[in-house]
Amino acid sequence: MTNIMKTYFHGVTVSVLLAGASLAWGDDAHVSGEVLVQYAPGVTGAVQNALPPGYAMHEILPGLAAVSVNRDRPLAEVIAELRARPGVTHVQPNYIKRIQQRPDNLRFDVQWGMDNQGQLIPEGNNQFVRGVPDADVDAPEAWDMTTGDRNILIAVIDTGVDLRHPDLSPNLWQNPGEVPNGVDSDANGYIDDVNGWDFAQNDNFPDDGNGHGTYMSSVIGARGHNAIQVAGLNWQVSLMVLRAFDSQGVSKTSTIVAAIRYAVDNGAHVINASYGAMGGANQGAMAFDQLEYEAYDYARQNGVLVVAAACNQGSDNDQSDSCVPASYDLDNIIAVAATDQSDRLAAFSNYGSNSVDLAAPGVNIAASLWKNYDVGTVTILDGTSIASAFVSGAAGLVLARARELGKTLTVAGLRDLILDNVDALPNELGGRVATAGRLNAANAVAAVEAVQNTQQNDNGGASGPGKQPGNSGGGAWGWAGLALLLMLVGVRAARAGHL
Repeated sequence: MTNIMKTYFHGVTVSVLLAGASLAWGDDAHVSGEVLVQYAPGVTGAVQNALPPGYAMHEILPGLAAVSVNRDRPLAEVIAELRARPGVTHVQPNYIKRIQQRPDNLRFDVQWGMDNQGQLIPEGNNQFVRGVPDADVDAPEAWDMTTGDRNILIAVIDTGVDLRHPDLSPNLWQNPGEVPNGVDSDANGYIDDVNGWDFAQNDNFPDDGNGHGTYMSSVIGARGHNAIQVAGLNWQVSLMVLRAFDSQGVSKTSTIVAAIRYAVDNGAHVINASYGAMGGANQGAMAFDQLEYEAYDYARQNGVLVVAAACNQGSDNDQSDSCVPASYDLDNIIAVAATDQSDRLAAFSNYGSNSVDLAAPGVNIAASLWKNYDVGTVTILDGTSIASAFVSGAAGLVLARARELGKTLTVAGLRDLILDNVDALPNELGGRVATAGRLNAANAVAAVEAVQNTQQNDNGGASGPGKQPGNSGGGAWGWAGLALLLMLVGVRAARAGHL
């Protein structure tokens, strides 16, 4: 008998303090007694350290520092004084971000988001609802073409991953330049970063202390056809584990920015950002975070696709309470809303015909259970967080298929393949998301066949999304390879016996 645990993950939500709002210490939207200072390129360490009395600096990244100050000084005064310092280009609070979750227990034995056959699906409190056939991403049809590729690298910026989980450990990224010997073997600034990095604790063991990151990773890349818990969209993939949120589901700008830079610099093709920041009614027009925006723009400049949750307040992101990073005006970001087993927009999901790109399954979703390796036990999730993981997983399959066919994709080409091949749902999603559709992974994978190897990246050079794992620079994603035909037998067996 399958055991089910249900967890509600209505995204990662944060209220942020904005320019024009009242700036004061004690607001739980940002770290008290600390601000972030960005310096112009070329500014020396001596200039950066030449701070007025009462300030202390800690470098986060080259050109970015966290500056501590006595809380007796008003925050607005601190920001104004530091902005006037030589070489300073930007000063802002170090915003705090939090995951929201509520646990419950239910029975559930199918992954309707992958393959919806109209089965009964538990809603909670011993209530069940019947799904609508084909209200899914057509994962089995996609698996007939590809089940993924270990050369595809997806960075998961989250609470970490259960590194010992048998359904996930085979698909963890292995840093090709790192040897776990107490030395920074690949000279990237991180010692023994074999699977990624724990930016929350600043160590090389990004194990999940919360569960959220494990659940996201399982939808993206839980090992398929192994009789353990669930199958991810990618049966083979490399999951780069970047723990930016602590065990309480809390993070801040400086931590997330460092994780984004690491993902880009170490070869990620896709970043899954299953979190979001909302601007409050008294906090300005939108939850804009300049340093986070610049980090995701750095990802854009390096051809990395970003998939972000649209947030879970049931509100319109086209209006004042925009959700970031999903609403950042960057063409490498895909913003994702959530739908249920009947192809209806989830009641909690944010939307926006101009600010949200598409929807994906995000209600009653089965995922690998954190810290529990019982082969018959899964957890059930709701939220735009999990919907984003579906899209990141689909991006991985598209890239895997492109590699098998020797096709070259750019980040724009990858984004278009996903958005141009949704299942159209004009009655439910028209006016709600830009494509008026829900993710269809099989359609996107199939469309790779027609891609011509003539795409150029946004900077004018032939390039693919991100860098190949282990490379120090970009380059053409013009792979030649064989389709994994032997996997088709496994797909059929999994469809017959796994769910």
